Amino acid sequence: MHSFGGHKYAVGLTIYQEYLDRFENELTRFVSENLRLEQIQPPLQIDAEIELYNINNTLLDALEHFAPFGPDNMRPVFMTRNVTIAGYPYNVGRNHLKLKVVKDGIYFDLIGYNLGDYLPLLKKNGKLDIAYTLEYNRFGNNLTIQGKLKDLQILKD
Repeated sequence: MHSFGGHKYAVGLTIYQEYLDRFENELTRFVSENLRLEQIQPPLQIDAEIELYNINNTLLDALEHFAPFGPDNMRPVFMTRNVTIAGYPYNVGRNHLKLKVVKDGIYFDLIGYNLGDYLPLLKKNGKLDIAYTLEYNRFGNNLTIQGKLKDLQILKD
């Protein structure tokens, strides 16, 4: 390794080309022998469990008073249990999941960035528990509320 540096949220390094393959192999070996999944991906912190009928502009506007959001001030993560997939989920972009869910007659749009791998596991009318943040979706002149999906659990029928 020629040089390295970083901080709490990022790291950078310079490696001579002739050592790159060895470095990659050693790093892969070290990670596979020493790290567990929960160390790489910490458990998702749920801030509150809510029902879809609680989601409205008043709630989202109130949440926006806590901005700016970032690493030291994360958006609250909400959970809703036992929602039903309405329609057919689909991929957008490279690997993003788009779906609509319904519960108690309330429909709700979700987008899951980098969650497209779930698509083959999801079926119309399937049941899920979902964890998400709330955001406004601005498209043209339309302003709607959507969930930014953080994780989901597929429930057995």
